[in-house]
Amino acid sequence: MMNKIMTKILFFAAVMLLAVQNYAFAKFCTMDFNLDFKLDNYILYNNYLDNDSVMRALGDSIQKIGIENIDSVVVVSYSSPEGKYAHNVWLSEHRAASMKKYFNDNYPEFEDKLIVRKGDESWFLFRDLIVADTIISDSIRNSMLYILDSLDATPDYKKTLLKKFDHGKIWHYFINEHFIRLRTSAICLSYNEYYYAIPQIDRTIDLDLSYERDTIPLKPVDLYLEKRPKTYKTVLGIKTNLLYDAVTALNISVELPVFRFMSLAIEDVFPWWNGGENGNEWAFQILSLGAEAKFWVWPTYKYGKKHVERNDKGYHRTGLTGLFVGLYCFSGMFDVQWYDKLCYQGELWSAGVELGYSWPCGKHFNLETQCNFGYVNAEYRHYNIGSDAEALYRDKKVGTLTAFLPTKLALSLVWNINRNNVKVKF
Repeated sequence: MMNKIMTKILFFAAVMLLAVQNYAFAKFCTMDFNLDFKLDNYILYNNYLDNDSVMRALGDSIQKIGIENIDSVVVVSYSSPEGKYAHNVWLSEHRAASMKKYFNDNYPEFEDKLIVRKGDESWFLFRDLIVADTIISDSIRNSMLYILDSLDATPDYKKTLLKKFDHGKIWHYFINEHFIRLRTSAICLSYNEYYYAIPQIDRTIDLDLSYERDTIPLKPVDLYLEKRPKTYKTVLGIKTNLLYDAVTALNISVELPVFRFMSLAIEDVFPWWNGGENGNEWAFQILSLGAEAKFWVWPTYKYGKKHVERNDKGYHRTGLTGLFVGLYCFSGMFDVQWYDKLCYQGELWSAGVELGYSWPCGKHFNLETQCNFGYVNAEYRHYNIGSDAEALYRDKKVGTLTAFLPTKLALSLVWNINRNNVKVKF
């Protein structure tokens, strides 16, 4: 009788042991990722910032977890707060659509688990930046937080108030230094991680899911935000036409940027050479003074965001770069002689249009090409050279030339005088 009871007890214990051994406990876990977007753009580029590494880490994590263990994927797309609120809402909607397309193309199995929505402007991330920033003063920080947290106002009006701190410099500081990480889509991957009451042989899942973005959000800002290079604004350009210099027609031009689209320039051409016997056998003498008004049409100023030229040296420079069209006028006098074959003096003036392009060639220099076409009015007088070139004698051959002609071809070297550390509006 006792043996039967012990047999039943041992059998029951074995059954319970097998049940416990095969009983799995589930732990609910989440992983966060961020994919970033370019300014005023809703296209997802895998080569922008650290998107490529984030996409690879996301794919590796999904593979290691197993799609069957993933409960949901929630994606919220944001825009940075600069610009009009209505446009930023539109932008976040289109970024959400881009994220949905990305997951549908790459992970069609998530169709029933995927939740994608727009997050409008990323004010909560902006608030975290204000709290973590070490540059602004505590008084400005508290005032900015009051506007964000306590003021009952529209987003656009809040931006208007924020732009008043230090004449807009604080607002542009955050735009230039920090907003690059607020144009983002946040991805939350929720999954169940299973483990057993008694360890199983050859059944454990090696989940090495540690992932950190190349730049960790919401830490002190100097640890993760992309640092903008120094910015320089051109306040004056001084240039010379190398083609004129090649034929000894000395010249200089000074150009001043005015407004956002326009610059004004004055040019002086002043070769004054003569030579030969008694200085009367050849001459190349011109005195000319002109003015130009240029309109810089490309790169354009879209949505009020100023164009910035960046080169590989790691700095920005604004002004006097790109494609331009313009108007010009000049007047002057001339004396051109080559022995007795060419002997003319006179006065002329011209006005017309111009087209050109200016390439930045470093921190302080540009290379500029330009072509002018316009109306020319030249009054000329002919003269003859005396025997032994002892004197010049004017004859009765005079006239006036009027025509529409190409009036200038320029390949100019420009030296730019810059102002340092200018906060550029994007």
